Amino acid sequence: MSTITINPHDLFHGEENLLQTPQEGTGYCPLQVGEIVGEDFQIVRKLGWGGSSSVWLAKDTSQDFECYAAVKVMTANSTWGILSDEPHEKCYEFEVFDKLTSPECEGHPSLQYCVEFWRSFYIRSVHGGHYCMALRPYCATLRQLQCSLHPRHFPLDIVKRVVRQALSGLALIHQLGFVHGVDVQSHNLMIDFDPDDYIKPLSERIGRYIRANPVETPYAVPSGGEYSVPPIVVKSQPLGNLGAEQRLNKLRVHVADYGSAISIDQTSCGKPLETPLPSRAPETVLGQPFSVPVDIWAVGCLLFQLDRAHSQSERNQAHLSQMMHYFGPFPSCTMSGDLQRNLALDDQDIGATAAFMHRCFVFDPSQRATASDLLTDNWFQS
Repeated sequence: MSTITINPHDLFHGEENLLQTPQEGTGYCPLQVGEIVGEDFQIVRKLGWGGSSSVWLAKDTSQDFECYAAVKVMTANSTWGILSDEPHEKCYEFEVFDKLTSPECEGHPSLQYCVEFWRSFYIRSVHGGHYCMALRPYCATLRQLQCSLHPRHFPLDIVKRVVRQALSGLALIHQLGFVHGVDVQSHNLMIDFDPDDYIKPLSERIGRYIRANPVETPYAVPSGGEYSVPPIVVKSQPLGNLGAEQRLNKLRVHVADYGSAISIDQTSCGKPLETPLPSRAPETVLGQPFSVPVDIWAVGCLLFQLDRAHSQSERNQAHLSQMMHYFGPFPSCTMSGDLQRNLALDDQDIGATAAFMHRCFVFDPSQRATASDLLTDNWFQS
């Protein structure tokens, strides 16, 4: 009888590969529900994971009222990057948060459009050390909210609100000396529950949601061979919109994911940007020097994404992106035609929206508008 060999790396069903080592590029921390980390944070749910971290909802047991945090646990490999002094290996995420919480940012009006950092700590696992950041929790990403809408696009006034807030957050990050760099898209914009909420009612709302939507049962990867202790896989269960789709006029978004940010004075060190092709600026595709203008190109792509009633496939988006990389941006009349087919806008709105997008898609990065420039664009007043 033949024996079927199962590769343990194929057993995680869309979750992070807990068996992959730091030397292989990751080294995820195998946390469990109920575990205490950072002395006070009790893990209650996994919210999701990405290329450099996993994110967990945790209850702050040091408080005398119900209080939750989103704990971002870096992989062992990314933790090396945070501690590294080599510019081409360095992860600048903690440095971004350090700047955002410095006295120079206290009271800055754009600070509210960046994710809120509470504190950091360090834990260990079988893969080594993991740098952790306790952040203010948010209910969902803008992409998750958009996917819950029917039709799946935002009204123009909400698009303007989202883009203005994202630009405000980016302008501050640029002012502090960093390029966001990875992907200023809807999956990297976190939704605020309600701008008027304080910590206590916010956490009460989270508590009600997780009690009504319990954690799915974790499962163990079959052990055998070199794997003496089978890792336990916890399914990602992000928080829902919590009614955000019913109050879009109060929507507030926060620029997130600084894992691929890079210091402006280190952009020539050889560290590659990890921006996906559909939102990648032409200078990065062509291997030319880059800086903060790459984020502005991505904002144009964000606007294109939020404006569309009928989302294009990733293949079509990549194809259009390649056309712009080689031949330059589409003329405003082409953008206007596309917007007219997908949105019920009058000619004035279509023209102003297309003109705004065209400022983002200038081929020469030295001529591309800055975040501060775009915040004064007439499009926001039209």
